[in-house]
Amino acid sequence: MVIMTEDTSYTGLLQALYEMPDLIGLALCGVQVCVLLVVQPLLWVLVVLLRFLLSPFRSLHSDTLVVLHPWAAEAGGGERVMWQAVRAFQQHHRRGQAGIEPEAEREGGGEGEGMIPSHSSAPIHILLDAASPSLSPRQLCDNALVAFGIEVEPSFSTGTLHMAEHTRGGHKYFSSLLQLLYGSLIALQIAAWPPGAAILDTAGIPGSYPLLKLGGFTPIPYVHFPILPSPHAASLLGRVAGVYDWLVARRYRQCGRAALCPMANSTWTARHLKRIWKTKSPTVLYPPCPSESLTEGGTSPRPKGSVVMVGHLRPDKRHQTAIAAFAAAYPSLADHAERAGDPAPTLTLIAPLRSEAERDRLEYLTSLIDELGVTDRVVWQLNSTSEELRSVLLSSDIALHCMEDEHFGIVCVEYLAAGCMCVCNNSGGPRDDILHTPEGAEPVGSLCTTVEEYTEAMVRLAGLEEGEREALCVRGRERAMQFGEAAFEGGIVAALTGSEEVSKRLRD
Repeated sequence: MVIMTEDTSYTGLLQALYEMPDLIGLALCGVQVCVLLVVQPLLWVLVVLLRFLLSPFRSLHSDTLVVLHPWAAEAGGGERVMWQAVRAFQQHHRRGQAGIEPEAEREGGGEGEGMIPSHSSAPIHILLDAASPSLSPRQLCDNALVAFGIEVEPSFSTGTLHMAEHTRGGHKYFSSLLQLLYGSLIALQIAAWPPGAAILDTAGIPGSYPLLKLGGFTPIPYVHFPILPSPHAASLLGRVAGVYDWLVARRYRQCGRAALCPMANSTWTARHLKRIWKTKSPTVLYPPCPSESLTEGGTSPRPKGSVVMVGHLRPDKRHQTAIAAFAAAYPSLADHAERAGDPAPTLTLIAPLRSEAERDRLEYLTSLIDELGVTDRVVWQLNSTSEELRSVLLSSDIALHCMEDEHFGIVCVEYLAAGCMCVCNNSGGPRDDILHTPEGAEPVGSLCTTVEEYTEAMVRLAGLEEGEREALCVRGRERAMQFGEAAFEGGIVAALTGSEEVSKRLRD
C-alpha cells in the first residue's frame, strides 16, 4: 500500500483541483450565455411579428399601465416602491375621471355628483413571477397593507411571467450578463399578450427594454441598483474579466437608451446611470419612507448614549465598525449617561435572521462583541415587527449607519424621522441626499468613514446640551419629511404624466 504524504505531488494536485473554479457550474452558465446569444435575433423577429399581430387589441387598452414587478408579494424596499406607485396612479386616475382637485377629493367623500362609483378604477396590469405562490389581487392588497400600511384597491389585473427569477442575478458565473440576456425572454412574454403600452419597471429588469421598445412598448424604469463593473487585478485573468465587464456595460448601455423617463432612487444611482448609459441624467425620485408615522413620537429626551443600528446581517453593512466604535466610545458614553441620571448605554442591533449565511454572520459578530468586552451592553433584536422597530427608534438617542456606497439608505431617513441623532457613512445616498447640507446651513447629522470618526461622533453627540440636541433633531425631522410617501407619489405621477409620449399612453 502506498501512503501519500502532504508534500507529494499527488496531494498538491488535489489541492490545486480543489481550489479551481466549479468547472461544471462554469460550463452550465457558459452554455446558457451561448444559447441566449444565439436566439437573440429570433426573439427580435418574433417581437416585431407580435407587434403587428396584436396592435389592434392593444390599441383598445392604450391607457393601461403595465407594472413589471414579478416579486410583488414580497416585503422589501422595491415592493414598497411598487405598491406606492400603484396607489398613486389609482388616485391620479380617479381624480382625473372625477374632474376634481386632490384637496376636493380628500374632503368631499360620499357619492355626490361627479364622484366615481366604487367599481371605477385605474387600468393597471401587474406582472408576477409564475414560480411565486398564486395570489389574487385581494390577497396582494392585504399583503401590501400588512407589510407597508399601504391601502391599494384590488381592481387591477395580473399576469404571470416564467423564468423571472433568472433576472435577479445570483448566477455563479456571468451573473450580470445572464441577468440582462434573460430579460429578453421576459420581453418576449410581455409582447405576447399583456394589454397596454407603458411598462413601469420597479423590479429592475433592464434586459427587457430594447425588445419592449421594438415591440411598441414604452419601458419606464425606476432603478434601485445599477449594474456596475467590479475592480480587477492587473493580471491576465483580470484583463479577461475587464473584457467581460466591457461587454456587460455595452449591453447595459443599450438597455438604458431604450428606456423613456428613467427614474433613479438617489443622486448616487443617477450619477452612475448617466455615466454608463451615456444619456441625460435620470430623474431622481427618492423612495417613499413612512416619515409621517415616525414623527408622531416627538423629540423628547432619550437615555444618553442609547445607540441603535438597523441593517441586514451582511458583510457590506459593516456591523463590526459599529460594534468597535461603540466599544471604544462606551466609557465616555457611560460618563455622560451617569451625569444625566440615565441607565448605562446600550447598542441595540436590529436585523432579520432567516438564512444560514445570516446565522453565520451573527455568530461572527457575537464573538467580536465578546472579544471587545461589551457583551452586557449589546442587545440583539432579531426579526422585529414594524411596531417593535418603531418603538426602539423612538427611544434611542443615536443611530448608526455604516454601509459604504449605500445607493440611498432609507433607514437613515427613518432615523431622522424618529428623532434620533444620525451618524452615517460618508458616501452614497446618505452623503449626497439624506444628510447633504448646503453651504452655510446647519447640519442634520454626522458623516464618518473610520471607526475613530464614528467613536468621536457618538461621544460628541452624547455630550450635546438638551437645547442643541433638540435643534438637531428638529432639523433632521424636517429633512426626513422631504422623503415622505406624499412626495414620492406626487413625483412618480409627475414623471409618468409629464412626458408627452407617456401621457398619450396613460390618458388622464
